[in-house]
Amino acid sequence: MLLVIEDEEYRKEWFLKAYDGQEIHFARQLNQVLDLLRVNKYDIIFLDYDLDCKTDGLEVAQALVETKLGQETPVIIHSDNDSEGATIEKTLKDAHFDAIHIPFYKFSGRNYWLYGTKDDLSATVSTGSDEL
Repeated sequence: MLLVIEDEEYRKEWFLKAYDGQEIHFARQLNQVLDLLRVNKYDIIFLDYDLDCKTDGLEVAQALVETKLGQETPVIIHSDNDSEGATIEKTLKDAHFDAIHIPFYKFSGRNYWLYGTKDDLSATVSTGSDEL
């Protein structure tokens, strides 16, 4: 099961196509993210920086650190905003989350994560490799 924290419809459509057949939950606001994490266990969390006007990805990351929700789940920061993506990655890694920043444009044309396993993803996140 995947949690995708995203507000752009075209990106949501991409995730639905790339992960066809998998259960995907979408959230765009902090309260939605926290509510979903309280009742579900996810294999991967995808986190964007630019969300709706009430929340951004750094705010979500800070809340995850504070609550420790999702700490056992690999997090891919898929923001194309390099500086904010790096800040979110550091925030999560400093709190011992497995996190990596891979801009959306680097994997949106591929189904890389679709064919990997959770262990493959965890290894990629833990080593900090963004090689696809």
